[in-house]
Amino acid sequence: ETRTQQTKDFIFIKTDGKNNYEKVYTNDILYIEGLKNYVSLHLIDKQIITYNTLKHFESELPSSGFIKIHKSYIVSIQHIAKTDSLTVYLSNSNNLPIGDTYKKAFFEAINKLRL
Repeated sequence: ETRTQQTKDFIFIKTDGKNNYEKVYTNDILYIEGLKNYVSLHLIDKQIITYNTLKHFESELPSSGFIKIHKSYIVSIQHIAKTDSLTVYLSNSNNLPIGDTYKKAFFEAINKLRL
């Protein structure tokens, strides 16, 4: 197993100031929102905004735990409470839209996890 395939249970997020980083446990991430040149990480207990791209997070996060559902959103699969054909309902009562481009792959992934 190569280093990148190991499940990372935390990441360091660059915050304001030179060499300022905050440790974030991937289990605490509800969803990640792309805001042009910034990314907002919505955690269980807070929100962190960092200068980065959604694409960077998409490549760095473990694909088994996160899925892109919209051009602006990556969600944590473990924090999805329910879905319908248009919306993902998260465990913290947030609702996020499912983009048409991502719908097929999203529901294929969900179907693999159902009983």
